[in-house]
Amino acid sequence: MDSASTVAVISVISLSAVALVGVIVPQVLAARKATLDRTIAHMIWWRDRRSELYIEILGFCAQAEQPGQHSLDESLINSLEPRVAAISSGAVSKEFRRFIAALRSDNSNELQDAGSHLRTHIPTELWELSQGRY
Repeated sequence: MDSASTVAVISVISLSAVALVGVIVPQVLAARKATLDRTIAHMIWWRDRRSELYIEILGFCAQAEQPGQHSLDESLINSLEPRVAAISSGAVSKEFRRFIAALRSDNSNELQDAGSHLRTHIPTELWELSQGRY
C-alpha cells in the first residue's frame, strides 16, 4: 500500500469515527437528560405526596388534641396509618404510631408529648423537602 492509500484509509476511518460520535454522543446525552428529568419529576411527586400527608397528620393531631375531642375516628386512623407507614420518614411514622397509641389509651400526657414531637419534626422535614433535600 502506498502513502496515498494509507492516507485515504485513515481519512475514511476518521470520518467514520466522527460520524459515529456525531450520532452516538447526542443519543447518550439525550438518554442521560431523560433519566435526569424522570428522576427530578419523581422527586417532586414524592415531595408533594409527603407534604400533603404531613399536612393531614398535623390537622388530625390538632383536632385530636382539642380538649374533650379525644374521640377516635377509626376510619380516618385506618386511612392514615398505612399511608404514614408507606410515605413518611421513619421518625414521623414512629411518632404518629405513638400518638395513635396514646389516643387509643386516652393518655393525655403521652398524646401531648407525641403531638409536640410531630409538630417540631414535620415542619423541619417539610423545609428540607422544599429545599430539595430528599
